[in-house]
Amino acid sequence: MERIFYHVMILVIKESGMEPRREFFYKNADGESRIEVRDILYFQSHGRQITIHRTDGTDTFSRPLKEIERELSDSRFFLCHRSILVNYAHVRKLSHGELTLSNGERILISQGRRRAVRERFAQYRDEDGRAF
Repeated sequence: MERIFYHVMILVIKESGMEPRREFFYKNADGESRIEVRDILYFQSHGRQITIHRTDGTDTFSRPLKEIERELSDSRFFLCHRSILVNYAHVRKLSHGELTLSNGERILISQGRRRAVRERFAQYRDEDGRAF
């Protein structure tokens, strides 16, 4: 009974917009920028160059992907490939070798990370009752 109550409360908080806002900050040639974490689809690295894929477009900046992964470790971001860090909140479908995001984009899961991705999804699903 407690577990059901917990899951219902989590859903109520998420749906009501009462979740605390979390922002991600970065610098590039255009200056300093910030974005709400919930609006980030994923990060893609090309060496130290990062492309941030947002719900409203993309931007680029320089920073190691591992550093971003550490910074967002409590926000349900995970590596599905050594160069792609995905926001779980935007994953709509998990199939054997790919993820489908809220914008319809498909992201490949590297063969070496498939098991870890499935395990992470099972953990998140158990925490918030979300099914795929």
